[in-house]
Amino acid sequence: MHGGKFRGTTENELMVWNECCSLVANIIMYYNALILSKIYQVLEKQGNTQALEFIKRLSPIAWCHLILDGFYQFRNVAETIDLEQMIANLVFEDKNIKKSKD
Repeated sequence: MHGGKFRGTTENELMVWNECCSLVANIIMYYNALILSKIYQVLEKQGNTQALEFIKRLSPIAWCHLILDGFYQFRNVAETIDLEQMIANLVFEDKNIKKSKD
């Protein structure tokens, strides 16, 4: 992040920057793990064993689907993300992952 350059001029600023990066990384891993777990539950209910095996190989560490160097504006809105609805909108069909017929 930040082009490999230090983000701060004092030891304290560098320590705070490193802790902030660590916090962001942990939040990303938690969010990804939560989504993968919920997708896994849906696929398990569907009996989609091939997709389940595929999901097991995915890592919650991935962050290529996030844009980390943008400008973000946070509003004081009490809206929550409806993960169940988001996952319900996903289509679990692919040429390489097909529902098994047990």
